[in-house]
Amino acid sequence: MEDFEHNGVYFKTNLSYPSSYKASDTPCRIRITPRDPKTGKAITKRQLRGSDSDKPAETAIFGRDIEDIRKNLFPPVADGIIAQMHLAGFFDSGQASTAPAVDLGELARTYRDAFFAFSQRERNWAPLTVKDYGYQFDKLIPHLDGINALTINDEIYTAVFESICDAARKATKVKQDDPYQEVPSAAQKRYGLLKQLISYLIEEDDIQIGCLPPDLDGKTSHLSSIMSQVDGVRSLPPDELLALCKNSPLADVISILTDTGLRIGEFTGLLFCSLGYLNGSQGRMYYLRVSGQLLPDGKRTEMPKTLPSYRIIPLCPEVGEAMYQRAMTLSALHGDLSLQLLCGQSEGDTFLTDPATMRIYRDHLSNAITDLLRNEGMLQSLYATRQYVFNIKQQNEHVYRRLTGHSERRNFCTFLYCHSGFDAPEIPKLMGHADKTRKQPSTSYGATPSEIYRMCLRRYVSQSLLHSAQPLRYQADNFKRSEVPSCALELTLPPHSSYDLIVDDMDPENELRFSGTLTAQTVRQDDFTPGPYPYALLADPDMYMVRRKSKLFS
Repeated sequence: MEDFEHNGVYFKTNLSYPSSYKASDTPCRIRITPRDPKTGKAITKRQLRGSDSDKPAETAIFGRDIEDIRKNLFPPVADGIIAQMHLAGFFDSGQASTAPAVDLGELARTYRDAFFAFSQRERNWAPLTVKDYGYQFDKLIPHLDGINALTINDEIYTAVFESICDAARKATKVKQDDPYQEVPSAAQKRYGLLKQLISYLIEEDDIQIGCLPPDLDGKTSHLSSIMSQVDGVRSLPPDELLALCKNSPLADVISILTDTGLRIGEFTGLLFCSLGYLNGSQGRMYYLRVSGQLLPDGKRTEMPKTLPSYRIIPLCPEVGEAMYQRAMTLSALHGDLSLQLLCGQSEGDTFLTDPATMRIYRDHLSNAITDLLRNEGMLQSLYATRQYVFNIKQQNEHVYRRLTGHSERRNFCTFLYCHSGFDAPEIPKLMGHADKTRKQPSTSYGATPSEIYRMCLRRYVSQSLLHSAQPLRYQADNFKRSEVPSCALELTLPPHSSYDLIVDDMDPENELRFSGTLTAQTVRQDDFTPGPYPYALLADPDMYMVRRKSKLFS
């Protein structure tokens, strides 16, 4: 069989069809041996790798046929062998200055079938085991892309292991901010497969790799555990975030994400009919109904990320009105858009919502929000509010990685618990999280219009980044009680009227103030009676502000 050539280097080839691979997807095998660029002779293992053998430095490649191996599988393997030739001194200094890198991900793809055939034969893997491990192996490969096999070390292996664990936790919806959780079994399988693959490449195919993967204990490193607590980026600086909501190119989008805590897929999956409003005692109140998401391929699905993600999210009046006006403007141009994506693109007389356009928009939006959040002002504000300093460089890198589009969602969750005043059981519903401490209903149910309006009023009377707390206003002649608890209540009294005003509350610090032409003859405030506090208290800034900084370790 004729030689193969790659980047000026020729390889001797030996074609065969082993009987043990006859029924497999890769029945064809070609053994390649590099030739010395100066003499043209086949290079031995002693010359190439320094091993105690004068046999040819053969490498076996398995594929569907000769053409498949020649075009798809041979080039990455040849790159790895050429890199070893550089290290062994087969090229003059003027011929090539540096050895090419050997991508570990490409090696894993190239040797996948050969590795599993070897393991099935030598380790007696059952067919179901091969199927399960094959799935986990395919999930492992993306974590290896871009890693140079020649220079890999324990630190890189540790980073790969943590990346594998993070991906496995996301897939199993395990809380990622808990540094002491057990590693998912899928991550353990993938790292175990990596260790077996590296051993196979070194021992069976004589591929030069920096070092073997270390034995890891299956838990996050101590440094990562501390950084997840100290630099979790669970809350964004208000001033910097408000500037993005007002002055950035994506001000409208960032305002909606800040006010709702939507996932990127949920936001891009909103329909025009997802925006609703109700009229009531305090005027028009807006809300969003989440009923699906936009997948990475640009197609919308009615299946959100989790079952509790089907939810109602009240909007502050400013954000709701801006969304409503945009919807009305686009509807005037393009007609009825009720079942079209709210983030569709208007181009002339056409409103584009096709998967190709939406996929590009979703990717662009995610990257653009990340870039905007990683501005210097935002980073410096986060660095300044850090409570402990123990490794500034790695802590800053950790903060930079955590600043993504999902940071808006974490910030919204922190706001709900610390500042909103919403009842604690309501917060998981607003976030689309399952509240495992409460029994879930066995049947489907939805909120009534009056319940939705009360949810909107809770936002209306609460302070947020984009909305100042508003009082509830009523006509006294029709008023009996407020619809939701409020820090301020305004009653308009008819002239020449007489009323008994009784304030029933649980806070002895409440004050009654009267204005206008009014004669207050008798004012009675019920005695203070302590009661349960099921809601998230409005925390005073003195409770959570940084008062003093010190080194965590002396």
